[in-house]
Amino acid sequence: MIRMLCAFALTSAVSAFAQSPQRTVLYTTSFHPKNGPFEVYTPVAHVAGHTFVVMPDESLLPRVIDIPDVVGEAQPIRNEPLDPNPDYKALADPHNGFSIGVDRDGYLHITGDMHQYGGADGRKYPERYQKKHMLYWRSNKPLDVAAGFAFLGDTEATSMPGTSFSYGRFVWSPSGDLYYSSRVRAFWASRYSRDTVSDSQGAMALGLYHYDPDTKRWSAIGGEADHTAPEGSRYFPVFFWTHAGRPDTEFSYQVYQSRFAFDRGGRMHFAVSSFADTKGNCRMMYAASDDGGKSWRKADGTMIPGLPLRGESGTANEADFLVENKQDVITHVFADRDGVPAVLEGVTADDWRWWNGKQWTTADKNALYGTSGSLSADGRILMWSNYNIARADAIGKPLTNYKGGLWCVCEPAVLATGDLYGLTYDNKTRKMSVVKISFDAAP
Repeated sequence: MIRMLCAFALTSAVSAFAQSPQRTVLYTTSFHPKNGPFEVYTPVAHVAGHTFVVMPDESLLPRVIDIPDVVGEAQPIRNEPLDPNPDYKALADPHNGFSIGVDRDGYLHITGDMHQYGGADGRKYPERYQKKHMLYWRSNKPLDVAAGFAFLGDTEATSMPGTSFSYGRFVWSPSGDLYYSSRVRAFWASRYSRDTVSDSQGAMALGLYHYDPDTKRWSAIGGEADHTAPEGSRYFPVFFWTHAGRPDTEFSYQVYQSRFAFDRGGRMHFAVSSFADTKGNCRMMYAASDDGGKSWRKADGTMIPGLPLRGESGTANEADFLVENKQDVITHVFADRDGVPAVLEGVTADDWRWWNGKQWTTADKNALYGTSGSLSADGRILMWSNYNIARADAIGKPLTNYKGGLWCVCEPAVLATGDLYGLTYDNKTRKMSVVKISFDAAP
């Protein structure tokens, strides 16, 4: 279902350049100020004429909202609890946000309220969620929040095969293939100590997982890290790994709030920032895949031999090196209609770098604006931050800037529909709005 809808949207997109955006508030609700919208997660999903949002309410009860494009008696707005038992409340902490994804058959997948869950998180959950593999739910019916959600986080067999999940995100391809990424651990040791170099060095990694709607099972895309952990450690398949950490805080620490994105041709783009050695040097890395994550290349087409991808110079699976940073940062990546990738290597709109066909180069301030971006269905770029929105024909072309920002945009919907579905919020009023921004065709 989703595959057909995405393919139709891409082939039928209008080519006229939008003159001005139309901003529509679809829904407004209260939220808890300590667990509100956070760009790291993916709390918004728009597909098949519905916008779905997962977010704790003002009392920290996780809720799932369904907002049809056409609201009426036959299609009312639904605001349902993720778990009907009210004893479960999310943690009042932005580290414990929620994410939602949609598979090609229309089933909604939700993870959240995890910060190193399955590992170091000692928080007391309700008994039914204690000592589980992860916090993961799937809707009982396609595109239906009222039918409830089944908890599937009991074991690896019914969820993602990893441990210590943090910062989980969903993304899906133009054909509807669903993926999930998360910071995880490369290994688990019974005598693990984050304060001991020999026990914790390289413990954190980035996991990538693919969902098979036929078997209803998740599989890891990756391989085992080097066996450098204490004897008796268990290793997990991971996508990206560096045998280092952040020495000034914890030897194992890595942010790994990384991004995966698809372009119109189905190519998968990836970017990450990681501490690459014991001296604390931080590197921005990139890779791309044309086969759904089975194999990966650098921007110049050079094949990367295998997985996990690495961040250190000279390693066999070293990813594409962009630049050294002073600190690890939240990354962003997208590509224009010609497949030219751009990577945000900092925290402001001035920190974009893009591949000019020969090398990674600093983007002109007039070429990229915003701290997030995606390719629209009409082949143009849409960029946004919590302050502004911008549009351009392609990377390197003049931008048109618009007032009014947005958070947590559903990026697959930008590629499929050309519209921005995301969130705005006001901490003073504790109100969060689900917003649609569309671009009218030129006359």
